[in-house]
Amino acid sequence: MSMSRALVRLISLLVVAVGLIGLAPLSLALLAGILALWIGLLERGLTGLLAQRIWRMRWFFLAIAILYGLGSPLADPWLGWQEGAYRVAVLIVLVVTVGLCLNQLPARELSDGIASLLRPLKIVGLPVEVFARRTAATLDAVNEMSERVRSLPRGRSALNAVAQICEQAERYQANAQPDHAAAAPTARDWAFFVLMVVSVGVLQWLT
Repeated sequence: MSMSRALVRLISLLVVAVGLIGLAPLSLALLAGILALWIGLLERGLTGLLAQRIWRMRWFFLAIAILYGLGSPLADPWLGWQEGAYRVAVLIVLVVTVGLCLNQLPARELSDGIASLLRPLKIVGLPVEVFARRTAATLDAVNEMSERVRSLPRGRSALNAVAQICEQAERYQANAQPDHAAAAPTARDWAFFVLMVVSVGVLQWLT
């Protein structure tokens, strides 16, 4: 079975997500630099979008840093702040990787990729196709929600837009057409996959 574009991207995302576990701060900085170099050379059009997503999560990042900082031991008050900064950096790297891997990936393709990734779980009776379609529809709705809420005319409740998007996500399963041809991975998809596997492997080995 040939691998689809969505499956290659999801595996790349999983490689980074798993590779971040236990990564040393210096190795994390190197991985962030590799991602920044990739974006600067090949994905400049995503710079604004990724920066916007990180900015939207600024209060979440600040809350994490404060929680770790306030939990610092009295003997070393800076230890908690350092740990908080490290956790925030991990999340930022993950947010950037998600943005790179899921960029311009339609919900239908994402659904197929998730289903392919979870297919071994069919053995234990998990309805992977249903789970994949609902997950993809939810992610697609979340990406669309903020844009639609910001574009609402004054005086209209944002809850109406949120309810409409949620209803569309619920209807996605009924409207989905599973017999479409999956898009093949591009050379850039494979290059990013190889880069992440090699980078994470080397950085974990150095940690």
